[in-house]
Amino acid sequence: MTGKTKMTDGPAEPNGPIPAAQYLRMSTNVQTESFASQDALNQAFAERHGYEIIKTYSDAGKSGLSIKRREGLRGLLRDVLADPPFAAILVTDVSRWGRFQDPDEGAHYEFLCRKAGVRVLYCAEAFENDASQGASILKTVKRVMAAEYSRQLSERIRAGIRRVQVAGGVAGSTAPYGFTKMPLRSESGLTTVHHPVRAGKGPIRRFGLCPGPEEELKVLRRIFTAYGEDGLFPAEIARELNAEGHDRRGKPWIARSVVSVLENELTIGVHCYGKFHQRMGRPRINVPRAEWNRLQIFDPLIDTALFDRVMARRRASLETKVADEALIEDLARLADRFGRLTLALVAEHAVSSPTVYVGRFGSLTAALRLAGQKRLRHNPQRWKARDITLAKIRPVLARLLKRNGYLSVSMVDRCPDLPRAVSMRKHIGPISSIFASVGDHMAPAEKIRLGQARCRPKLGATERAKRAKLPPEAS
Repeated sequence: MTGKTKMTDGPAEPNGPIPAAQYLRMSTNVQTESFASQDALNQAFAERHGYEIIKTYSDAGKSGLSIKRREGLRGLLRDVLADPPFAAILVTDVSRWGRFQDPDEGAHYEFLCRKAGVRVLYCAEAFENDASQGASILKTVKRVMAAEYSRQLSERIRAGIRRVQVAGGVAGSTAPYGFTKMPLRSESGLTTVHHPVRAGKGPIRRFGLCPGPEEELKVLRRIFTAYGEDGLFPAEIARELNAEGHDRRGKPWIARSVVSVLENELTIGVHCYGKFHQRMGRPRINVPRAEWNRLQIFDPLIDTALFDRVMARRRASLETKVADEALIEDLARLADRFGRLTLALVAEHAVSSPTVYVGRFGSLTAALRLAGQKRLRHNPQRWKARDITLAKIRPVLARLLKRNGYLSVSMVDRCPDLPRAVSMRKHIGPISSIFASVGDHMAPAEKIRLGQARCRPKLGATERAKRAKLPPEAS
């Protein structure tokens, strides 16, 4: 069983090496030496048995639980089922091929290769993969052992994360808006930055949540006041925040992001965990809100009575659906205001989010057709020369100025409702003059920014040649 003989089958020339491919996989990117070790073992095996590795397939930082997102293995199977230029595949061991929870899945992929005339050889295993009964038994045991290792590791990781959550912390996730992460302290008062339960994948970082910074807290309280006391809708709140220059950590506010702030119980000092279950790459199962685990970790940031009113209104809004006619009328209103719509405009200015339209009408494009629009525009509009006029672009520039507080060339080039800055300069005039016609009311500091944001004209070949002949001080 442990002896290995030289294998000479394959489409190689007489007395020549047999062409082979190798497959490398490591679970995380922190395993910097894993690929080098696997390649060395495979190369040594190839030299001993008369193979020549002509192609390498690899998956870096990919879990072996499934074939999903493993482009290296998927590409290898595609080539094998086509017309492969190699006769064997070298893999370091059974676990590198995969840690599939169903051992038959790994056997299925290997069978596809063998059916196509390509052998799968495990270079560091103590058996020869020669389709004998002994090899088949050992391979099955190895596959079950690899799957069991992943299962036990997953249970240890889940237990470690749960211990961090019970202590009021989060296991490395991003802090929600209005909160920051800080190292979690143990009962003894010592800072515990990590918890060593994630063997092979690095430590689980232990962080607690605390309110702040103050700028985000002001916006957070304003959102609750606007929704719970003033009766504004999330989309209206998002529009007001964008118009006043408040961003969401570099991104514009949309209705969905406002709702996430309103439904976050951390605003009353309650840390919630156990919101969903997801094990071993299986689909995520959401837990009903009433069954979440809750822990009071700091004093409320807003009045609890206000939070109760907000949640009552949220429940009522979920139970009371907006009529289909009202949704279509809102899209028609936006189409009259902005012309042909984009997904970003719908998400920012519509009363309901795009997901509502998808759930009601099947897709946002279908809803747009009912509103009189042919299709949703994803790409920038193609502007004709006769349409690039100051009268047509000034309203859009005014909207950008109101939202961001200033104008720039890069902002114009990113806007799907405007031609590029180079085209505007060519057909209308200097960019600074165009901006000044929209923002005469701006502060001097902003005018300086606009004066710096201008397009430099492109020089022709003749002009470049003339300038190249001038002495440096003259140019």
